[in-house]
Amino acid sequence: MLVTLNINDFALIERLTLDLEPGLNVFTGETGAGKSLIIQAFSLLLGERAKSEVVRRGKKRAGIEATFDIGQDSGAHFILDGHGLPLDDGEGRILVSRTISSDARSNRCFVNGSMSPLLALKELGDGLVDLHGQHDHQRLLRTAEHLCVLDEFGGPPLAKVKKEVVAAISALRDFEKELRLLQAKERERVIERDNLKFQLDEISAISPQEGEEESLDSRHRILANAEKLRGLLTGLEELLTGDGAIVDSLRQGWSKLDEICEIDESLEKTRTNYHEAVYLLEEVSAQLSRSCEEVDLDGEELQEVEERLGELSRLTRKYGPSLTDVLAYQEELHSRFSSLQQDEKTLNEADERLAKMREKLQELLPKLTKERQKAARKLEKAVIKQLKHLGMGPAKFSVKMWQEAARDGDLAVELAEGSCRLYTEGADRVEFLISTNVGEEQASLAKVASGGEVSRVMLALKAALASRDKVPIMVFDEIDTGIGGETAWNVAQKLQEVSRNCQCLCITHLPQIAACADGHYRVEKSGQAGRTVIKVTPLEPEERVGELTRMLGGDSDTAREHAKELLSRAKGGES
Repeated sequence: MLVTLNINDFALIERLTLDLEPGLNVFTGETGAGKSLIIQAFSLLLGERAKSEVVRRGKKRAGIEATFDIGQDSGAHFILDGHGLPLDDGEGRILVSRTISSDARSNRCFVNGSMSPLLALKELGDGLVDLHGQHDHQRLLRTAEHLCVLDEFGGPPLAKVKKEVVAAISALRDFEKELRLLQAKERERVIERDNLKFQLDEISAISPQEGEEESLDSRHRILANAEKLRGLLTGLEELLTGDGAIVDSLRQGWSKLDEICEIDESLEKTRTNYHEAVYLLEEVSAQLSRSCEEVDLDGEELQEVEERLGELSRLTRKYGPSLTDVLAYQEELHSRFSSLQQDEKTLNEADERLAKMREKLQELLPKLTKERQKAARKLEKAVIKQLKHLGMGPAKFSVKMWQEAARDGDLAVELAEGSCRLYTEGADRVEFLISTNVGEEQASLAKVASGGEVSRVMLALKAALASRDKVPIMVFDEIDTGIGGETAWNVAQKLQEVSRNCQCLCITHLPQIAACADGHYRVEKSGQAGRTVIKVTPLEPEERVGELTRMLGGDSDTAREHAKELLSRAKGGES
């Protein structure tokens, strides 16, 4: 619960301290007295965005501070722990404060004395307080809000399945975006893959080998000069071994050298070298003869070599400049082609993964729909019961549920009903229908409900949700719009009932609601030192009689007695 609220230098509020009661706390006062300023300051404390204009004129900053008694509220502890903030003061209390500077440069938030980001304050506020402003009941006129109300009523079983669905849909949406990017590039990949394959096939068809060009150049020189080469070889061979050739002449000197060595043994080594030289020349001659025989004067091989060199030349011109470069480029092509094949594999795997994600949703979505249908039936009964207590006995209330067929471009999944459009929270659409008079068909709230009826439907929903809602504080800013008479008393009793499950703060102009308060505060404007200030006074029992008398429209004895009757009735003096 909210224990204390301090507001300083906020708009027309100079200094204000409120000690709140458990149960129903009511703020009353003339129109324009500044009641809603209290709610505005409280909402800023709970994380709403602030503007420097809220700082009281002439002051540097506004300050708002509140003490909450959360007891063992693990939800609030979880939020604080998640942001690294102190849990409480050891007695289950949380001190929250916020300053707003006039220059908008030094706004600060604190939780239990530690500076806090605004996001943490917002999360904590959402966990502690359910705040309904003057026009918040109008949310019921927006069909989009109905699903949120139904899901809130569904409680933990529905919330568990919904969490899985929301996560699965989010994952599906993100994955489909990735898949679309992959698919968008697929055409480019196909073109590149075809081009790479053409180049690879072109190189592979020729199948170049490292060092092949040099070997072919050498062979080409031989084949191109075969006739000349044979002539040179033949001439050289005849020079060595023909009639009167060098070798024959040397052999003639062989015997003379033998005679010399018989005389001079020191020349033995010379004789050996001489013999080896003759043998070597004979071997050279034999090699020249064999080479001459191997020289091919047939032009067929020459043509083949020239064609092969031509093929290699085309490759080097296109992919070179050298054959080594061609071979390196071939390896690069292989690598790029493999990568594109992997992309294709990835795309196929992505399709399989997408199918599995859809299968998961096909399993989860019917479960969520079933939970919502169960919650819808219970909500219908609960709201109808509450509406009877609020003076709308003939009213009929129902929850319409349906699913929309998917259109091109929609995030969708195949269900039993066909291809259904997916939203963040599932495939279900929800709308609250009501008829307020006997014999009327049910229709949208916006079409058939008056302002006062919408307010009561909102209160009926909150009453139905109160027992399930974990939020310990509810704030109502003029929920009594458009109602009066006995209906006003019914609304007052309902607020009283809701306040048994959680602390309620309510701004009202209805004396019936004010009479049911556990804490009653009068809000007034007054002049002080030439400035307008807002004053809030907790009312004692006799002062409450006076304020209720004012709210009843007069200062007569009759009005005063009526005020006392209202207080007595609120305490149980009249059912």
